[in-house]
Amino acid sequence: MNQIQDELKQRSDLQAREDLQTLLSILPAHIRQELEQNGRQDQLLEIVMDLGRTPSARYVDGEVVLSNVEVTAEEIATVEANIGDFDDDNRA
Repeated sequence: MNQIQDELKQRSDLQAREDLQTLLSILPAHIRQELEQNGRQDQLLEIVMDLGRTPSARYVDGEVVLSNVEVTAEEIATVEANIGDFDDDNRA
């Protein structure tokens, strides 16, 4: 890679890390702590929080349950209020 490509990749990587930290900061504590402790943020594809189901994280190599505590309406409302709009398939 040339210097410009290297710099763009570094900026992109930094922005992705910052975006992930912002997302983690609005998640319920029990979900955030599990994501932080497992050390796989660089492989994270999505976080699934369905009402009345256990939260999970989808990684490049599979899915992991993040907590045995079911997701509540209040948790979803809090995350939604801080993330913004969702599209037709409930993804932010």
